[in-house]
Amino acid sequence: MREVLQAGMRFAIESALSVTVSQVRKDQLKAGRDRFVTLSTRLHYV
Repeated sequence: MREVLQAGMRFAIESALSVTVSQVRKDQLKAGRDRFVTLSTRLHYV
């Protein structure tokens, strides 16, 4: 029974971590895209 609990906890932690990592990646991608758009508009108006 304890092994099942430990496996469940590990699975929960790993899935939470993967969700967090994918969310961070998404935020970084969005930030990078926003930065690129800002740079290109600045260059366009110069």
